[in-house]
Amino acid sequence: MERWEDLQSRLFHLGYLGEELEYFATDRRRGAWLYRQIAVEAFKAAEVADAYAQESYTAESFLGGDQ
Repeated sequence: MERWEDLQSRLFHLGYLGEELEYFATDRRRGAWLYRQIAVEAFKAAEVADAYAQESYTAESFLGGDQ
């Protein structure tokens, strides 16, 4: 699993890509590339976040947190 710092970095990069939309959206080819990049990066970030969530649920149930 990636470190949480890597997830944070991915999220900051997504923010940067979002800021670039203004400059890319008017050009179809470049805009399509940017939208695809955002989708790929968002999917990766969601996978990492899901892995952390699953680990938290497992740890909580193992430690007897949610009874």
